Amino acid sequence: MLPLLNPYDVRLARAYAGLRILELLAIGLVGGYMVARKRQFPNYDAFIYVFTATGGIILSYLLYVSKLVPRPLAQLGLVGYSLLALGIPVTLISPIQLDAGWGMAFIVPGGVFERMLPLLLIAKGFSLENGGAS
Repeated sequence: MLPLLNPYDVRLARAYAGLRILELLAIGLVGGYMVARKRQFPNYDAFIYVFTATGGIILSYLLYVSKLVPRPLAQLGLVGYSLLALGIPVTLISPIQLDAGWGMAFIVPGGVFERMLPLLLIAKGFSLENGGAS
């Protein structure tokens, strides 16, 4: 994604790549901790979702301004990842969990975006003509 997003904002494209690397490292560290200690890391999903939400907001913004995908899809990503970012502190200070009940409202829109984007890219690819979505 870095070469594709660089022409639109180098700093944000690099930040996105860095956040995805940090997300990968966080998943590995949390997983390693849980395997080594044979117990669950408290609020491990919220810890990882910090990187997911921040990176997703950057990606969605870059997709929006670049018009590489239809704008409504990029807007769905912005809304979805913003809700995820809002859900992180909610799950840390309340009994609400992101993977059950009302907490699902924080992750479903981003999940829909994450399902629709690859399907669009498989079907049509990025729109590189005129710098915008077809």
